[in-house]
Amino acid sequence: MQTRSRTGSPRPRGSDVRRLLQVPLLLLPFGFGCSDDATGVTDTPTTIDTSAGPSTTRPSSSSSDPSTSSSTGSPTGTTGGPNTSDPSTTTNETTSSTGSTTAGSTGERPPDLGPPTTGEPVTCDAPGLYVACDDLNDPGWTSDDPNTAPFRALGIGCPGATSESGVPIFAHAFHSEDPDAWRVAAAFGTHEISPGVRQYAARPAYALDGNDQPTDVVLMPSHSFLMLSTGRIGPLTGSKAVVEPFDSQAENGANSNDDGNTPPAPIEPSKGSNNGMGGDPFQDCDGIGDCSDTLAPQWELGGADPNDKIWMQFQTTVPPETSGYRFDFAFFSSEWPMYVGTGYNDLFIAWQISEAYTGNTTFLPDPENPGEGLPLTITALDPYFKTDGFACLPAGDPGCQPPSELESTGFERRAATDWVAAEAAVVGGETIEIVFFLADMSDALLASVVLLDNWRWSCQGCVPTAADDCGVILD
Repeated sequence: MQTRSRTGSPRPRGSDVRRLLQVPLLLLPFGFGCSDDATGVTDTPTTIDTSAGPSTTRPSSSSSDPSTSSSTGSPTGTTGGPNTSDPSTTTNETTSSTGSTTAGSTGERPPDLGPPTTGEPVTCDAPGLYVACDDLNDPGWTSDDPNTAPFRALGIGCPGATSESGVPIFAHAFHSEDPDAWRVAAAFGTHEISPGVRQYAARPAYALDGNDQPTDVVLMPSHSFLMLSTGRIGPLTGSKAVVEPFDSQAENGANSNDDGNTPPAPIEPSKGSNNGMGGDPFQDCDGIGDCSDTLAPQWELGGADPNDKIWMQFQTTVPPETSGYRFDFAFFSSEWPMYVGTGYNDLFIAWQISEAYTGNTTFLPDPENPGEGLPLTITALDPYFKTDGFACLPAGDPGCQPPSELESTGFERRAATDWVAAEAAVVGGETIEIVFFLADMSDALLASVVLLDNWRWSCQGCVPTAADDCGVILD
């Protein structure tokens, strides 16, 4: 992938995540280490069997086999909505939501504050330093509580959070009927990039300088991150990590989440540019559909058939003079490389409702159509996987070489990104809504996993009318 240029701005583009994670001097050590001090249990890499290559035949799904099909029944538990009796799930704002949402709901949005409102910005009031509340060893919270854990893992909704020290949220909800479709973990896999620091470990976000380049100043500390899967995730080890058997994600089929053929509200895959007519990406958003125009073609290619759906949503108020936000993520898929360009293309969407922009924010520039974007799927990531990502190469070769970076993730013969970032534009003082959504398109087989961490504000933001400015930052 070539380095992205910033359209309409003289500032050079740099990836604060990828660049810093490859500089050991700036990395904080993985707080839990590679073993459990209490039990002496060590996370060891799973045995690699290189005699069998990636499957080239897509397995069939059977509704009579619960291991390969998802439940379409009614929700079985409640996992959404803040509880006003628990200070860890609400903020000190008098406008916080007090409703609740049933897990695996059919898409009802939690109560909100009504139309966005823009204040009178004076100066950028984004926090200069964020207080963390995601330590898995903290007895004050439970890492499997869906009302709090997924949000704390991203660094938002901390108890008593204020706009000066964090990201207060409201109208938040997490949706997953299957408790094993998600985890809050300190690490994923066993590969280390330096002693005690794993490739996929919770790490801080660093402050940027005036040229959008990372400094050595820790902006947002991080002790854990959120994992979402279209399959099921293994239990935490003694060191609070997730360690999976070699190439196991190709056999990791359906979870028991909702398979209904609609996206959760407020996500609307139809084209939203040109006042809803489409054809002019990122211009004249209608405020309902996807103004990037990236989702509709992939949604239709996948038969408008999302399965194993898992998502979370929240609302927050943008600090004055703050023009954007960033978050860090990594994407893994066992559908690569066999199903590039097909409808079997698991989809990760970060959706935003804002005065600045409404639609998908996890898009990549389309190399064949400058100014247009592609949604985050293995099809869009295929060139990146083969050059800068982590993939078993040569692609599709039974003798491909599993990358060490994917050791004990279960994706050794598949592909994944490094930790990368996504950036979106907002308007200072307004109320915004954010949704993270992962689904297995066309079927309920072959797992994909997303790691999410470090959701924070950006004073400078990006240009929402350019596919090569906002969106996923791979360079």
